[in-house]
Amino acid sequence: MREYKVEKDILYPELSFKLVGIAFEVFNKLGYGHREYVYQRLFSEILKAKGIPFVEQIRYKLIVDGKLITTYAADYLIDDKIIVDLKAKERFDKEDLRQVLGYLKESAKELAILLAFARRGVKFHRVLMSKIRNS
Repeated sequence: MREYKVEKDILYPELSFKLVGIAFEVFNKLGYGHREYVYQRLFSEILKAKGIPFVEQIRYKLIVDGKLITTYAADYLIDDKIIVDLKAKERFDKEDLRQVLGYLKESAKELAILLAFARRGVKFHRVLMSKIRNS
């Protein structure tokens, strides 16, 4: 039997629900078929209108043995708590998950939310770093 967590166990529940709600608001206004940057622009405008603090295109460096290997650019860091990555596609794949895991590792944040604008609406997936560390 599957166990479900109650709301008190969800990391940043109020902010998480607001962000998913904003994604639905974006989809309701734009519909399906736009490029990712179009969804990002409206998502940013709604965040501003709602007074939710955020930084766009937050850069993280991957350094190994003291050498810069590459830099990552997450779409959003919301309220210095949640990384949000937007996609204009039907479903998430392993690469999307690897990507946000990299953001979480380099940022030392605990939560990322993947948001996809698909043909039939918004899909979302929460990724918890604590779950990854404890696996």
